[in-house]
Amino acid sequence: MTEEGGDEVAEQPAEKRNNDVSSVHIIVEAIAVVFSILALCIFFPIFLPGSIKIINQYERGLVLRLGKAKRKEVLKPGVVFVLPFIDVLLIQDVRTKCCQTASQQVLTSDSVSVAIDAVLTVDVGDPYQCLLIGQGSGTFVSAAAKRRVQNTLRTACGKLTLTEIINGKEKLAQQIMRTLQKRWSKTIIVRRVEIKDIAIPHDMQRAMASEALSQRQAKAKVISANGEIKASHILKDAAKMVDEAPAAIHLRHFQSLLSISKKNCQTIVMPIPTQLTDYIQQKLSGIKIKIVKEKAGGAVKHN
Repeated sequence: MTEEGGDEVAEQPAEKRNNDVSSVHIIVEAIAVVFSILALCIFFPIFLPGSIKIINQYERGLVLRLGKAKRKEVLKPGVVFVLPFIDVLLIQDVRTKCCQTASQQVLTSDSVSVAIDAVLTVDVGDPYQCLLIGQGSGTFVSAAAKRRVQNTLRTACGKLTLTEIINGKEKLAQQIMRTLQKRWSKTIIVRRVEIKDIAIPHDMQRAMASEALSQRQAKAKVISANGEIKASHILKDAAKMVDEAPAAIHLRHFQSLLSISKKNCQTIVMPIPTQLTDYIQQKLSGIKIKIVKEKAGGAVKHN
């Protein structure tokens, strides 16, 4: 009972202090408004141009009076009147913006240092919260929001290997977009994240180029060997067909002559039948045999 009574006594002064502060603020605001109106009436030609503000169609506004927001919603495009000295008009651009991060040095999970930069396409979801929590201003993103993007990029890339980053750029971009959207909630809507460039050290580039060249050469050798195997099978089948039909080689010979005659060249081709060459070869071999026999017989008679 004593503890509960003590809590109630402690809460009552706190509520009383809040009410007193609120009452004082209302009184101070009323006095400031009166003096501001009097100054505007006295120095009408001087303060009137600065009191009339224009909000463009692609902008939203928020008026702070004595440092506090007058309402919990933004002002729509149009003409806005602000009191001198006590009112401040904040403008938020709600157009789609493109934010490019500075190049970030990241150490991947396989201990490779790379420089990565990304491009974000974003919209302002809640201009009121965007102005109050400092995520945006008249341009788009504050320095704190840019640092958040850079930290998210470094964290996401640090958990992956170099191969995963290069081959999975779209997957990495989706992961960064989900992380940023979760942190920003509905204040800023991330439309697209794109990994723009991945800078790799020159030594690593040469090593990767050598590896890729070796793989391509190995594939080329395999393809060439497979082509040779297929060509040998085809030539084997062709030789069998020519052996079964000897006239086919003559037809192929005539086709070669026809293709040569179509070109403008000075080459003269004299076709010689294979039967003639076979006949001449047989006669020459017979003559050689006779000469050998005659020499052998002459040697025997001499003895």
